[in-house]
Amino acid sequence: MTSLLPILLLGFLILIFCVRIIRRSVRNDELRAVTTDEYFRAAEALDSWMTESQAITRILSSADLEFIKASASPEIQRIFERERKKLALKWLRHVQKQIASLMDLHLRLAGGTFDPAPRVELELGVKYAAFRLVSNMVLSMIWLRGPFKATRIMGYTVRKAGYICDVFKIRLEAAKRVDVYPGQDH
Repeated sequence: MTSLLPILLLGFLILIFCVRIIRRSVRNDELRAVTTDEYFRAAEALDSWMTESQAITRILSSADLEFIKASASPEIQRIFERERKKLALKWLRHVQKQIASLMDLHLRLAGGTFDPAPRVELELGVKYAAFRLVSNMVLSMIWLRGPFKATRIMGYTVRKAGYICDVFKIRLEAAKRVDVYPGQDH
């Protein structure tokens, strides 16, 4: 029974994700056009993704922690861990917002294409749901146990976010700015 729980939880999250998408599309009879500002902000976020993911990997490196433990007082160790914890939490929340924004933009771009790829969209939806679930678990783990106890699961989260970014890069390339309109709000 306990091995069935994660599958049921994932199924429930996918269902919630699908309901949100349907509700959002029903609310907006027509998908809002993607502005050039949104397009360029998304491109910038994708360009900075690799650097940011490498930075957080370095920030949560156990090498720094080992150095501090070997050479600093307990007070300095606590300050170091507290600051890294704040930084990890802030970075992960930032990534969650970026990925949610990219998914919203992806759905709007996908809604305007004539080349449907249901398998890719379904896989992306599942990966996004997994990202949301795992990233929230990581937030809890970092908050409760500190950033250095969550490095393995943080790596998984970074890989899932990377996959979503890769799919979105393909969507941006395919759009070729056909679906992008000038201005702030169209």
